[in-house]
Amino acid sequence: MVFCLELLNGEIQKVFIYFAYGLVFFTMGISVSVQCKQFSTFKLAKHLQWLGLFGITHALAEWTHMFSVILYSLDSLAYSDELRAIEAILSMISFIFLMIFSTRVFKAYSEKRYVIRFLHPLIVISWFLGLFFVTQNNEIQNVFPLINVLNRYFICFPSALLAAYSFLLQARNLQEPEYKKLRKYLIGVSITFALYAVFAGLIVREPDFCISKYLTHSFIENTTRIPVPIYRAIIATGISYFTIQSLRLFNLEYSIRLAQAEKENTLMLERERISGDLHDGTIQTLYGITLLLENSYANIHDEAPKQQINYALTYLNDSIQELRLFITSLRTPVLVSKPFPELVASRVELFSQARTGLTLSTDGSSLARFEWLSQGQRYHILCITQEVLSNIIKHSNVTDIKVYCEEEHTSLVLCIEDNALPIDTESLLSYQGSGLGLRSITARARNLKAVWSWDNKKNFGNIFRLSLENSQEGGEIHGD
Repeated sequence: MVFCLELLNGEIQKVFIYFAYGLVFFTMGISVSVQCKQFSTFKLAKHLQWLGLFGITHALAEWTHMFSVILYSLDSLAYSDELRAIEAILSMISFIFLMIFSTRVFKAYSEKRYVIRFLHPLIVISWFLGLFFVTQNNEIQNVFPLINVLNRYFICFPSALLAAYSFLLQARNLQEPEYKKLRKYLIGVSITFALYAVFAGLIVREPDFCISKYLTHSFIENTTRIPVPIYRAIIATGISYFTIQSLRLFNLEYSIRLAQAEKENTLMLERERISGDLHDGTIQTLYGITLLLENSYANIHDEAPKQQINYALTYLNDSIQELRLFITSLRTPVLVSKPFPELVASRVELFSQARTGLTLSTDGSSLARFEWLSQGQRYHILCITQEVLSNIIKHSNVTDIKVYCEEEHTSLVLCIEDNALPIDTESLLSYQGSGLGLRSITARARNLKAVWSWDNKKNFGNIFRLSLENSQEGGEIHGD
């Protein structure tokens, strides 16, 4: 065992350690870059390309140092300064990539974004101040080893710690049962990055100044009899392993999305079938009955039977209109790709034909504010609009309805205003638990993370308000 440790302390043997160290980071960088999922809903995924760039450039920096060790072991000083310069530059670039990744993920997940606002200027100022004071108090023959130390203290150490915390934030946000089993890998990345912050950010090769007089490669090696590159290689292997395992999140997310898409496709096909059957079968049958009643109406001279037939015709026409609205609702998921104001206007046009003397209008310019909505959100809001309009027309003698959008602070509010008699808001709240329509409105609003209310206007009439945040992500398309 002692012989093996002494063998590992040789310069030539360290070449293989640095090669393996760089190879681990290079593998991680390539894996992350290839698997980077910009379409993913995970906020971590949108910034993984910076982590991939960190892995690749840091591998190149370690391999550059490997060549320096080879030249040193051969007692050759050729290109040694050039290699040190390349190593210092590549290390700085790699740590900057790590800093960009960690700060962006932190800002995406943490509410305390203001904390990170001054981090980049603080790091830059600290780096230059460290360079200034050390060069003033010491005779520095070669500035590149000093730059390497500054890179690790002022860029690598805080960036690695922040990266560890960022992965921990992502792990905490995995609340869905399907993803919980993969949280351990994100926690593993967090722990290994914290260890990397210590062994790569605080322990340096050059004992020139500050704490580098104590936390050096030689101090650790003399104390533990194990070279620091072995520690770093083991930690890098852990970072690479846990990071690559964490990428399974995207494969699982893709599988869930694919299953959801197949479910939605099956649902839309079934909706099309039902709506086609209703249109070609039930509505045509009702039309046939309507024609028979109209013919009978013309041949009957007694007033009482004619009044009953006229009453039946009115109900049949109302039923046909309701069936048309129901068929339109079944086919709504196919139409949600249209502009939102056009969708609302088309639905309103159908309802305006339900009763004579009814005026229905939409404010297209204000409804255009909802264009940022996903298809799932638009579908839910469209169904809520249809349900509200249906309730107003069925249960009141309304003659004028207006649909528009208002903007309040950070929220968008869908408003449906009518001139009907004031509703009893207390009865409405008590009826909400048993009414199918109101339960549907409540369920869809919950899916949108929105709130709704139905209040009396100050002068006359009522107003329905659905308020949702401007920046939130909505639910998926599904049936009632």
